[in-house]
Amino acid sequence: MSLMDKILLNRYEGSTVSNLNELVNDIRGVESSGGTLLVNPKSTARGDFQFLTTEGKGQNAFQTALNRYSATLKANDKEVPSWVDEARTHNDPMKLSYENQRELMLANIYQQKGSDDLFRKALSGDSEAGKQLYYLYHHTNPDDATKKVANKYFGETTVAPKSTQQTQIVDPSRTYIVQQGDTLSKIARENGLTVDQLVRHNAITDPNKISVGQVIYTVPEIAGLKPVGVSSSGRQEYSLVDKFKQMQQASKEVPPVNQGSFPARNTSGSGATTGGPVPDPNMNKRESNVSLLDIIRSLFGDNK
Repeated sequence: MSLMDKILLNRYEGSTVSNLNELVNDIRGVESSGGTLLVNPKSTARGDFQFLTTEGKGQNAFQTALNRYSATLKANDKEVPSWVDEARTHNDPMKLSYENQRELMLANIYQQKGSDDLFRKALSGDSEAGKQLYYLYHHTNPDDATKKVANKYFGETTVAPKSTQQTQIVDPSRTYIVQQGDTLSKIARENGLTVDQLVRHNAITDPNKISVGQVIYTVPEIAGLKPVGVSSSGRQEYSLVDKFKQMQQASKEVPPVNQGSFPARNTSGSGATTGGPVPDPNMNKRESNVSLLDIIRSLFGDNK
């Protein structure tokens, strides 16, 4: 293990050798196609990590990396090897071994102010942090072509678009996934519905043609309501406004209670019941408007 490897792995908690090697390989991949394109004909960049070697006034990137590597060694009470001074003279990264170029690249990033947090994240497996580390501290101001190559090696981050309409996920028990051998009439019968209701509510053009895996919404049709979309689990999504309309409509469509199925009310004062069912005058009355509490419970999934 190299000196820079030891310094970095000891400094950043959660870092691993494999993540460090992946970071190095990604940077090398972008800079020199994995060490296959060592000379840039359009600039003075050279070597596996394409250090600029511009001659003239001021320090070039290669010389700066040599100075930062020397500073890192001295800070850790290590002796600066002879190849560093030799490189200051020949000014050619390609005259160094790959291992030495790797040391320079890591020290060059490590010594720059502000790199700590990204280094820690990258060595913990965050490839996006590794890409930002590369952009900010090795290949600054990358052009579109460089970014395209970087996305290939580091991976491209995509952000899912946000929905413009707030939605409520419908209870999955109210949907049905078509299985082999199913017919619309069978699905309607098993859910206490008519084929016509399923056709209208699910916008089915031909009731004789349904497909395996198709999602069928199995509540009675509510005029004018259409799903906003289908979630990743196959459930249909409705806006909160439409959900409210659903609740109102459902409260109006509850069928009359079969009073004869209820036991007779005890009016004798004893433990026995009298001869026949006694109708409750309020049994068939149901408030057609949904209460605020019902709405809150529905929105937050509390059906108690």
